[in-house]
Amino acid sequence: MAKAKKKRRVIQSHSIGALKEAAAKNFGVEGAYVGSEHGKYFRGIPFQSIALEYLFGSNMLILGMTYGISGPPQSFKSALALEFIRLLLSYGGSGFHVETEGRKISAPMLEAILGKHIDDVVMRPVDSVEKAQDALTWAVDFEKTSFPDKNNLLALAIDSLSGAATEERAESIAKEGHAKRDFSSEALYWSKWLNTYGSKLAGWPMALFIVNHEKPKMEDKTGHGKTITGGWAQQFYATTYLSVRRVGENRGATQTITALSIKSSKNSFGEYNRKILVPFIYGHKGVTMTFDWGHAAAQMLLDNAAKVKEFLEVKSSSPSMTAQTRTFSCKQLGVTQVSGEEFGLALQAQPELLEQLRSAPLGITRYKLFEGAMPDSIGEKVETAECGPDDTMDDIDP
Repeated sequence: MAKAKKKRRVIQSHSIGALKEAAAKNFGVEGAYVGSEHGKYFRGIPFQSIALEYLFGSNMLILGMTYGISGPPQSFKSALALEFIRLLLSYGGSGFHVETEGRKISAPMLEAILGKHIDDVVMRPVDSVEKAQDALTWAVDFEKTSFPDKNNLLALAIDSLSGAATEERAESIAKEGHAKRDFSSEALYWSKWLNTYGSKLAGWPMALFIVNHEKPKMEDKTGHGKTITGGWAQQFYATTYLSVRRVGENRGATQTITALSIKSSKNSFGEYNRKILVPFIYGHKGVTMTFDWGHAAAQMLLDNAAKVKEFLEVKSSSPSMTAQTRTFSCKQLGVTQVSGEEFGLALQAQPELLEQLRSAPLGITRYKLFEGAMPDSIGEKVETAECGPDDTMDDIDP
């Protein structure tokens, strides 16, 4: 009779401990860690409104990521990209903006959105895909070479992906006498660049904002589709991708209010297909342009009334987003018939209430604040410089 074989003993805790220790020794402490430590590497800049927190599913604009913005013509997608850039600038950051469409961004819009931070952005106009990519590559490499301690905040932008090929098209038209169908090759160029350099942002205090065009496309005689001229692959490489639409407008004596719908068609940090409505206000006197994020917060809470009713109840004087005299009331905040801006300020002044709303009702994940440096390793204290906003998003005088 054959002897029974002894069973081998496998101790799971020893196995993972040995694997982690060996991996950390081989790849470095930063290069190998267990899953529960993953979130410790993310840092961000606080959003200026809980409406944006709800849209992104995060209380921070996470650094080291690529964010895409697309929409049809005149949907204020360039203004939205500038608004996110200003967010980083308000925390002491710098900006590098690659503009590809013949300086289409108007000087009044740049001044109105960026306000006192207008000279904190370096503008780089280009007329080809190669020059646009060279500029962005240079900026990323400059950041890494000049600030190896990861203590310099940088906002990068390309506006737009599909506009960066005018030089090549002009040469082609001069030679052939007509324009060629070249969007597919341009999309491939950008896909390769984003595949390579998008990952190089990870772990660094940088954020890249890409603006892309979206236009209607006739697919058959009975229906319409939509196409992004720079290629759908850009949505794949972006961490979060936003689609912007104009859904209403009201021209008044002193200002024009345009209601914008912003939807996250892709989101790696939260639930996708979330949508918020925000008024974009164009002031006729002195040409002022602002996003009313307080109004957007009130509207978002109205849209999610069933989820947040345990904590607060918001009422509106008008159902129209573009009503010139629309006001909000909320007994929990102690406000009655106030403007969207006033409502937003009252809400932001209630940190405990905001924390309650972020939890179960709205599903907003909390991440750590960027405090002057990005984390280098688990378990080691990173010396950071003092860093905070030098203004609020509501008190900037354009």
